[in-house]
Amino acid sequence: WWHLTSVYDVRENFHEGDTFEVDARPNGEMERVVKCIHLTPWLIKAGYIDEAEIVAMFLEQADDILLQSFRDTFPYIRDHKLLSKTAIHALEISSHDVPLRKKYSPLYVSKKREEWLNERNKAPGKLLTPGAQLEGPFSPNIESICVNDILAHFKPDEIVLIGGSRLKGYGTVDSDIDVWPLNELKNNSKMYPGSPHAAHIFFNAIWAGGMSVKNIGDIVKDIISLYDDAKTRRLSLERIESDLLQYRLLHKGFSRVTGLKLFETSSYLDMDGDCPFYNDEYRRIATMLYAKYVLIPNSNPY
Repeated sequence: WWHLTSVYDVRENFHEGDTFEVDARPNGEMERVVKCIHLTPWLIKAGYIDEAEIVAMFLEQADDILLQSFRDTFPYIRDHKLLSKTAIHALEISSHDVPLRKKYSPLYVSKKREEWLNERNKAPGKLLTPGAQLEGPFSPNIESICVNDILAHFKPDEIVLIGGSRLKGYGTVDSDIDVWPLNELKNNSKMYPGSPHAAHIFFNAIWAGGMSVKNIGDIVKDIISLYDDAKTRRLSLERIESDLLQYRLLHKGFSRVTGLKLFETSSYLDMDGDCPFYNDEYRRIATMLYAKYVLIPNSNPY
């Protein structure tokens, strides 16, 4: 946790995912937060950090983004009496000159953004796999995807990768199926095999081949080995993680399956408390998913 206090996260990754297009971001920037700081109240509750450490960290730290993130937690800490009145008063006085976090708005509203906003506000359809175990395994969800029907649209020697919310357990009857033909990925300048930007596709999807494909296992092994690269490994893992835990389990999948819309922290908007990030069950599922699936097997194990 102390190590993560130096990591600037994209704030919306932990809320609704409203990051808008790259060219619609003012100066190419997105709103940042030190998200682990928003878990400070629970670390105090559990006894992992004490009042002296909290006060010392805030008074000695000069980084605005960290201090802004820390200040977001003050109302929750105060309401739940997690620190003494003296400590809270000292923190509030010390934070007086910390600038407010800059809130960005998109430079323009695209058609894609309009569609996303409409999708966000629309009531979800009926779940395809009610009672699905969101932490996996995902294999019981494959039946709802109808893989053979998808393969019927491709040549017998083609390989496709199939993923999306249906595979992950929170798909609805009107959810799209994400399908990526392998040959198209190979010719894509950004999403080619080995690209960290495409890691979530190659690791978080079903690999399916037509009747003429006999060596799909060898093909999978060869492509997965491309990710055993120390230079891009961290970015690849982050992409796998965000696909499984944030986009869209956190943003809509968890609430869709559990029916939970309001959380203990919903009124604490400075912490973006109106989202599942602060729910114990979400964090349990996220921990299980991370342990099981956010990994890149070493092609040359000891």
